[in-house]
Amino acid sequence: MLAMLMAGRAAQQIVVGKVSAGSAGSDESGLARATKMALAMERSLGFGAIQPLLYRDDKDPTAVLDGNPDLAARIHAGLERAFARAVEIISENRDKLDALTTALFDAQALDGEAVKGLLKYGDRGPE
Repeated sequence: MLAMLMAGRAAQQIVVGKVSAGSAGSDESGLARATKMALAMERSLGFGAIQPLLYRDDKDPTAVLDGNPDLAARIHAGLERAFARAVEIISENRDKLDALTTALFDAQALDGEAVKGLLKYGDRGPE
């Protein structure tokens, strides 16, 4: 799930060569959502490295991370792994990403079936 949330940022890195503020500029960005999820995994979902059985409901993730450098380092390391996995998956499927980009540019909108077909077959279509 973390890799999926980091995929937009990874695609920007691969295609454009750098990431934009759009991949991290709001509370709804992929990076923000991945950070919140990684923090929840560590502190409230029972997957943490330290005291995993203590539930903590963090209302302000920024304050929690700013106040705990060790926790922030663990979260950051997990996000780096997720980003690397997203880069790997997108790189392995670059032809499908390019086909999807072209189709979206040409059609301006695609339904779910069209997207599934492009992701499954790329621009070569079903054989």
